[in-house]
Amino acid sequence: MTDKRFLMLTPKQWDVLELGSASIVLMSAIREAADTVGRRGIAGRFKNKSLVKYSRLGLDRETWTTLNTISIVAGAFLTVKFTYQQFKDKGVIKDKLQNLSVAQRVMSRR
Repeated sequence: MTDKRFLMLTPKQWDVLELGSASIVLMSAIREAADTVGRRGIAGRFKNKSLVKYSRLGLDRETWTTLNTISIVAGAFLTVKFTYQQFKDKGVIKDKLQNLSVAQRVMSRR
């Protein structure tokens, strides 16, 4: 982003939020897949109780619930950021620099 801050976060903080969110989503997907395969198997085969046990990756179920909540909140922030950026790129939202360049063009035509 060209802005120094958006929603009170710096570009570096946005990077951390994006990487953290992606990591949580990946871990949750792996955990859910291991849990489902361990409990139900694939087409009824490959059921494995130890896979269910290891599917939590050493964390309690409540911790996974908290991580999923954090992921949802981070996803909401990222959706707002990317939606804003798309509207800005399409010209629907103009920032101060764009307004300044439009004013300069108008003044130069006179």
